[in-house]
Amino acid sequence: MTTIDEPSTHKGTTAAAAPAGILQRLTPELGFDLVLIYLGLGLAVRGVLFLADPSWISEQLHTAEELIWPSRVIALGHLGAGVLLGLGLFTRTAAFVQLLPVLGAVLLVHRREGLASPGQSLEFAALVAAMLLFYAAFGSGRLSLDAYLKRRASRSR
Repeated sequence: MTTIDEPSTHKGTTAAAAPAGILQRLTPELGFDLVLIYLGLGLAVRGVLFLADPSWISEQLHTAEELIWPSRVIALGHLGAGVLLGLGLFTRTAAFVQLLPVLGAVLLVHRREGLASPGQSLEFAALVAAMLLFYAAFGSGRLSLDAYLKRRASRSR
């Protein structure tokens, strides 16, 4: 049995060296990129759910009239911009496009529920809006198609 302090017999590495190598690669920038991927996938899934049931948005706004056209626009925006965010492609634009309907959800839908509601929808929607504002302002990191395309363009010059 090998402990952390004892050298391992695997190709000259120690048991403590393997986790340290992984931890050295975990940077805040990588964390922000992983959050961006998760945020994009979550918004894309929300878009698919809105497409599957467009009347849900009308129900949340407490309107008698079904808002099919606006619901589809919001759903396609969530789906398209969510995929772009998940890929890290046109990140700033995609985040800005998402910011508008999410702020609308905060102001028109979730505000009525108030803070500390059982589902905490207001807090979550506000967090998503803050994250979108962050990515609209700062863009994506190295783990994105934006960064890949920028590196590729600079190499070809």
